Amino acid sequence: MWGEVGVGEGLVSRGALVRGGAGFAGEVEHLRSTRTARCRCGAVGCWETLVGQAALLERAGRPASAGRAGVGAVLAAAAGGEAEAIGALAVCARWLGLGLAALINVLNPAVVVLGGLFAPDPSGDRRGTRRGDRAACPRPRSTVSAS
Repeated sequence: MWGEVGVGEGLVSRGALVRGGAGFAGEVEHLRSTRTARCRCGAVGCWETLVGQAALLERAGRPASAGRAGVGAVLAAAAGGEAEAIGALAVCARWLGLGLAALINVLNPAVVVLGGLFAPDPSGDRRGTRRGDRAACPRPRSTVSAS
């Protein structure tokens, strides 16, 4: 699973990419959430509005358009102890964990690989994501790693 501007997933089964009936398998960013924010796809409440780059930046008090540099600034601010940045990362991590747990429950993958925005922060702290996935999936059987 990759996180940058959006959230994407690739499903691999027996060494082959699973594309789905119309070629759009893995569009997990549009799973419905409890949030009422409008997604860039036009729908309301997509998971991306909770865990995507724009969501992180907005929660940390930065412009949603700040991009990768903005995410880097949030990570640096969190490493420096800025409460707003730490809180933003914690909220996104919890929602990421809850979403991952749902996907693990449905797909039962052997491995989940996280990349981009979802790779561990420089401190390696994954507690928020793990708390979220344990809340929805008490005994996940998948291995979660970062690329």
